[in-house]
This record gives sequence, structure tokens and C-alpha cells, in this order.
Amino acid sequence: MAEGSLDRKKQDALYVRLGASGAVASAPQTVESLSLPDEMDRARRFSSLVESVRDGQKWPGFDWPEVEELFRALFSDAQPE
Repeated sequence: MAEGSLDRKKQDALYVRLGASGAVASAPQTVESLSLPDEMDRARRFSSLVESVRDGQKWPGFDWPEVEELFRALFSDAQPE
């Protein structure tokens, strides 16, 4: 998941990829391993985590300095080196 493979599968199910010449590189594909309720639950949990960090709430068991640093990296305008 950290490498974006799950997100790539979802994008492949929604979009047509074009090659450098403008020709179709891949057509939309069916993603059978994903279910809408599971993905909606995952989005709700992520949203809850983001809201708690934003509101200053701390969930026990998290390495909060690391979580906060990850959010800064995710939402920064800086380009990776």
C-alpha cells in the first residue's frame, strides 16, 4: 500500500491511461478485490485520524511525533529529493 499499488488499482478501474504518443496505454479494468463498503470504512477511519490530529486529540498507542511528521510530509508543497 505504501508504494501506491492499491491506489494505482483504483485509478486503473476509473481512468484510461494514455501513452506518450497519445494512444491508449491501458483501458479501465475491474478491481474485484476492493469493495465499496470496505473502502468507505477506510476513508472514514483516515478522516477520523486526520480530524483528531487537527483538533489536537491524541490516540493512545501512536508515536505522535512520527504521525505529525508524516502528515507534514504528505501535505507539504516541498518536492521529494
